[in-house]
Amino acid sequence: TLATAISPAGPRVSVHLSAGDFALLRVSGSGEPLRAGAGPALRLSPNPARGTLRFEFASVRERGHVELLDATGRRVWARELPHGSSTVLWDGSVDFGGRARPGIYFARAADAGGVSVVNAIWLGRP
Repeated sequence: TLATAISPAGPRVSVHLSAGDFALLRVSGSGEPLRAGAGPALRLSPNPARGTLRFEFASVRERGHVELLDATGRRVWARELPHGSSTVLWDGSVDFGGRARPGIYFARAADAGGVSVVNAIWLGRP
């Protein structure tokens, strides 16, 4: 089921799926992170990036981590996050060795409170 509502914080969309179901949503707007629950605040700069991508986190709770997914949903890089605020740099390296190819990626930050997702455009190394 899909439900929409307007709250003081802005529009809210709730998607409830049964096991095995899926939904494809097209989200447009200000470019702010998509947040499910009260996940960590996540900001990327520069975006698009060539060389180094800077991840800035705030309000990270317990079990915080970030992962970078390629356009097919495959994880290419992941790191644990400390509580509170932090900054993590990514130079295009992938966890299984080598370098990431230029393309569109998704940064997913999660903790005990929820999830935040931001798209990242990687232009490769200079």
